[in-house]
Amino acid sequence: MFNPLKDSIKKATELPEITLPTKSFGKSSVLMGQSQDNKHIKNYWGWSILLFLLMISLLRVPFSGCYIDAFVFEFIYGYTKYIIYLWLIIKVIYSIASKTKFRVLWSFKFIYGELYLFTALSVLITGISHANLGNWPYEYSNDTSNKYWVNAVDNYIYGHFLPYALNPGLNYQHIDNEHTWFINSYFRTYNEETKVATYHFVVSGGFISEIILISRASVLSIIAFIWTIIAVAYLMSYKSKRWSLFLSKIFNKLVGLDNKDPLSKNSDDVKVRKTSILAIKRSQIKNQTPPISFLTDTSVDNYQKNKLFADQVASGINRFKEYYQLPVTYQKTVIMPLFSEIFFTANSDKTIEEFIRHEMELAHFTKLNQFNISFKGSELRVEFPNQKPSKVSMKSILSNNKIETNKENALIGYGYGNNPLFINLHDQPNNLIIGSKGSGRTILISLILLTYCYLNSPENNEVIVINNKTTTFTTSIDKLVHVKKVIYQDDLNEEVIKTLDEILKEIKYRNTLFTNHKVNNIDEYNDLALHSDLPILKNKIIVFNDFTSIVKQNNYHLKLIRDLMSQGRNLGFRTIINADTIDQYTFDSGLLENIDNRFIMKLSTESESLQVFDNYRGFQLYKNGDGYYLHNNEKLRFQSCYLNIQEMNAVIYIINNFYKEKK
Repeated sequence: MFNPLKDSIKKATELPEITLPTKSFGKSSVLMGQSQDNKHIKNYWGWSILLFLLMISLLRVPFSGCYIDAFVFEFIYGYTKYIIYLWLIIKVIYSIASKTKFRVLWSFKFIYGELYLFTALSVLITGISHANLGNWPYEYSNDTSNKYWVNAVDNYIYGHFLPYALNPGLNYQHIDNEHTWFINSYFRTYNEETKVATYHFVVSGGFISEIILISRASVLSIIAFIWTIIAVAYLMSYKSKRWSLFLSKIFNKLVGLDNKDPLSKNSDDVKVRKTSILAIKRSQIKNQTPPISFLTDTSVDNYQKNKLFADQVASGINRFKEYYQLPVTYQKTVIMPLFSEIFFTANSDKTIEEFIRHEMELAHFTKLNQFNISFKGSELRVEFPNQKPSKVSMKSILSNNKIETNKENALIGYGYGNNPLFINLHDQPNNLIIGSKGSGRTILISLILLTYCYLNSPENNEVIVINNKTTTFTTSIDKLVHVKKVIYQDDLNEEVIKTLDEILKEIKYRNTLFTNHKVNNIDEYNDLALHSDLPILKNKIIVFNDFTSIVKQNNYHLKLIRDLMSQGRNLGFRTIINADTIDQYTFDSGLLENIDNRFIMKLSTESESLQVFDNYRGFQLYKNGDGYYLHNNEKLRFQSCYLNIQEMNAVIYIINNFYKEKK
């Protein structure tokens, strides 16, 4: 079988020695922009006021059966009140239909406070149903009953007829309320004829039960009210962090610092080694990178919880080895954001075989549903997913004091030992990402693009995305100011060939230009251009998303892409290939020879993993950004940063605003 990647990957060394971290890997976070959603804060207040009005209309005066809004909101008595409920229904429908405005119902995963609001609204709707929407019963009296008015004829009750609260002079009209619910539930049949004496017996005997039934809606409303107050308070405290960007801009304008270096005294910001070429040429030597403080760090660090769980698993393994008398010695435990590993030393190969042979029994002792056993020499390793995966954020890595971020760097995530992992697109311009659906390939591409564009101005950097179909990724990336073109499925074949031909023509032009001026790469050329009238050349990143479909649609694409990767290496062209599978139709040796970095995410089958690794490593990954990074003879396990579509849009918003202001 043709295994195009095997020869280049199987030479990679085993995983490097792992040291147990002395502390948690640092605060991780969900990436959020500070100023993007300021305008939505008032929407949450609008929701809270609406819920408050509705709940007020449900609360009752104790032991009187009267709704509070009979006194407070008489002006909306009658059909006018239903306008509010109709408004609520329209708002809910609009919330679901428009994903960008009201995220309370649609994207309650966005932050936990919105889940509170969603639940509070559900409780409120339940309260409305129990309160019999729109009816306001009062306490009534007549000769027959000193509690409720009833129509007594010949000592029989023919039904419960209650007058409107504010109009006692009107003809008696039937109103179905909690009292009639209670009576009818007792007599089973609606408006059944009942003797007055029996009626008095039921009312007096069931008074407490009736009060409980009548107050049920009030209890639900109070719960919903308290729930909503907590939710709104949480949301406001959370989103108040986003006012810092807005307030800082106002403060800078007031004190005259608007045009000064925003990083001058910020120890948390990125230290940039290189300055924008175009900025130097224009004699505007100032920072070209958005401050790290622009990103909100809402970190989720579950290191301690995962460490406790790993200790429990280690205890189970200890009982397992004692029960089967296996001479293995505990060495160390490593806690990664997504998984943990426990290392042992075995005294012989036979011991390792026995350990693996009792795999089912090990699952019983450790109570693990999923784990992997591997070994190298005498080292035995048990790997299992964490109960509470930690989320790694872009900010938590970029703000690491040990990192001096190079402008050519692109963020990947955390490697072994919880060390930040970057790739350098200048030295390693051609990158391949392989993984099944849901493995985190798209997130990894987004991280590479966002961090690179975060550190580099669109004045001298450009992104082209070639995609087989419209996705949330391409829809969002298309908004990035660095992106020149996004090609979709409808015009894929013709437009891809046209775009690649244009790139190859530019490669030929640059190659001639470099030869004439006796320079070897784009850095030497742009350095020469700084002191002459030569034009500055942009670095260009070309992303091939869903590479398999792109190549299978037209095999000519493969040749053009191969030429791009081989000829554009020193001319300022970088490529990112995203593929879900490998075969002889999509990859060949000519293309693979030019790949600098390979990122192997979760693979679909064991056979595909064997094709790539000569083992089951790729199949045993955990998705959600778990993968292997292969460069030259190095193979490194990594965990990419957490990034959903909301955080992605927030970072794009920050990048665009920053560089637009710099123009």
